[in-house]
Amino acid sequence: MEALEHPERPAPRDLSPDDGGRPGLEASPVPRFDLLDLSRYASLSVQISRGCPFRCEFCDIIEVFGRIPRLKSAEQVLAELEALRHLGGRGPLFFVDDNFIGNRRAVAALLPRIAAWQREHGRPFDFYTEASLDLASHPELVDAMVDAGFTAVFVGLESPSPESLRSAGKVQNLKVDAAEGVKRLTAAGFEVFAGFILGFDTDHEDIFEWQRDFISRLPVPRAMVGLLTALPKGIHETQERPISLAFARTSHHAEPETGYDTGLDLAVAAFACRDDNVGIPVCIEQEELPPVPEGINDILSRTLQTPGDILVHESDPERLAPEGDQEPADER
Repeated sequence: MEALEHPERPAPRDLSPDDGGRPGLEASPVPRFDLLDLSRYASLSVQISRGCPFRCEFCDIIEVFGRIPRLKSAEQVLAELEALRHLGGRGPLFFVDDNFIGNRRAVAALLPRIAAWQREHGRPFDFYTEASLDLASHPELVDAMVDAGFTAVFVGLESPSPESLRSAGKVQNLKVDAAEGVKRLTAAGFEVFAGFILGFDTDHEDIFEWQRDFISRLPVPRAMVGLLTALPKGIHETQERPISLAFARTSHHAEPETGYDTGLDLAVAAFACRDDNVGIPVCIEQEELPPVPEGINDILSRTLQTPGDILVHESDPERLAPEGDQEPADER
């Protein structure tokens, strides 16, 4: 507020550090939960960290929040839980971190504090969160989460194809068999939800049946299956590899004027090719596209200030090998 009220005065750059890094969460205050009518919410939420150490190329998290997880202190987390409890909050509570175990060492130190707080207050909350599949390889962390009151976890399994996982940079999923990992988490007491993706560059026509068979064999009560969508800007900047948009479109973006489902996705494709953005070719498989209706260029013109080039071709471009395995730096 001081910076807004007195712009002529020098102010600390807490939210945009001078070194170009991302701000820490140490100064994050307890949210104004008192402004909410908690009775209108089926689930409450808190966030203890931002960032993920992995390099999944389809994910925007590391572009938005970075690859070095930043965490709140145990005192901050407990203060937020206490604020919700004091206001009458009870029941399901979602730790909305994109990867709860992004910094395993810090989380391992935090969980006993949460467990003690839960016991002290009669276990008012039933926690759930999102984590990478490698959680299944750390039984001590799993046990600590269960002791703290976590009963469900969402994991991104993405694909039964090792080739697709490897090409997308999700190499952490190659270290543990997905079915075995889900089995371990379930046996420990978690209800496991999972996400899956169709449309990787290396997917073939049999991926639909393969994916369905893969999901049906897992003890997963809810499977979230999505189509790969190319990000307009992201990790692709450094890889200089075409992005196949054969499946990168959804019915959520239908244009009311034409009814053409892929209008916005084509716009995103063009946006990704602009010189001031990613600057790499976006490849759309010609045989996969429906006829482009009249008016689509108008849609692109309205969506983009300067439309880029869209390369339409009949065969997959040569793929570049992904970078090597990436591990959380603080753990290795």
